[in-house]
Amino acid sequence: MKRFISGVKTALPICMGVIPVGISFGIIARQGGLESWQAILMSIIVFAGASQIMSIGMLVQGASVPAIIFATFLINLRHLIMSTYVMNRLKEKGLLKKMALAYVLCDESFALFSMSEEGEDDDIFLFGINVVLGISWIVSTTIGCIAMSVLPDTISKSFGIAFFASFIAILIPNIRKNMQLLAVVIVTGIINSIFGMFFTSSTALIFSILTGAVIGMFIVKDEEEERGA
Repeated sequence: MKRFISGVKTALPICMGVIPVGISFGIIARQGGLESWQAILMSIIVFAGASQIMSIGMLVQGASVPAIIFATFLINLRHLIMSTYVMNRLKEKGLLKKMALAYVLCDESFALFSMSEEGEDDDIFLFGINVVLGISWIVSTTIGCIAMSVLPDTISKSFGIAFFASFIAILIPNIRKNMQLLAVVIVTGIINSIFGMFFTSSTALIFSILTGAVIGMFIVKDEEEERGA
């Protein structure tokens, strides 16, 4: 129980960043034509902010279901790497327990878990993190759906902008440390614009994600590589 509470306390500060994005998603989902129950169910099942927002955008643009699924798969490929690390630390735990913990694993919970000290009760600690982040995301999505019906249209739209602002806030610090990443962002944006001239926006997005990822593999170096160079 003590380790569970520790996980909860560790995750609480991160919720301050999760809640505005969850509210934004709820509003964007309603603006995109989803019913409140559909948006909330999506947050329960998918639990991936970037993928959910992208899916709504592609849905509005008339993208096919296979295209949405494939684009979501590409964006969430990083979860394979994160899950490998987490499951290695939980290798002594049962399969059902590991599957349950992996269900709500996200960037934030992975970051908090990977920075924590290893112990026999890692599963309890991760469970505490997941519970707080999961509840925060679902509740904030619900608030966003309600806000769409209650708040004035101008205020509702401003919350929608908050999601994209959060992405910029995440990107800028990394760009300042690694200008190669800035080059990848710019090139990917240009590629997406070019593909958009010849293909549907959803297809262009998939192509630009793949191309940007390949380019990043070759030109972006992490801090340790740069120091060793």
